[in-house]
Amino acid sequence: TPMSSPLVEIDPKTYSDIQTQSLARLLFDTKEANKSLKFEVDDLKQKLHDAGGDIKLLREQIVRSRVGTTDEGMNTRHFPAHEREHLVKQLEVSREEFVQLERDLQQVLDEKEELVTERDAYRTKYERLNTELNYILGGDEKRIVDIDALSMEN
Repeated sequence: TPMSSPLVEIDPKTYSDIQTQSLARLLFDTKEANKSLKFEVDDLKQKLHDAGGDIKLLREQIVRSRVGTTDEGMNTRHFPAHEREHLVKQLEVSREEFVQLERDLQQVLDEKEELVTERDAYRTKYERLNTELNYILGGDEKRIVDIDALSMEN
């Protein structure tokens, strides 16, 4: 709307042009607001659709958890009783094999530990015998005899 001042006279034609410009501006602003609201409505529709999908997935997940299966969105397969029994038997056999393999592994590790201990004992005995032999042969530090080398020569 035009500002009227006591000193300035407004021509009705100018007033009409100003009013037309104001209406055009108002129409433009309204169209822009309308576009913005349409985008917002589309965004909210998409969010509503996504939320509906999430709710559906959550309901399926709740049903699966009640049944005892947990496959994320995959086709759920319900096994007949005889198949479940067969699968449970296979699982039990596999479990027994696993336990036996664990025992075997522990046995091998124990044997290895015994062999390492025995090896260390023989190594200590070897060093002691080498020292004794050197002492018996005269104790010459420069002429240390290696039992292995001596036994290889003979």
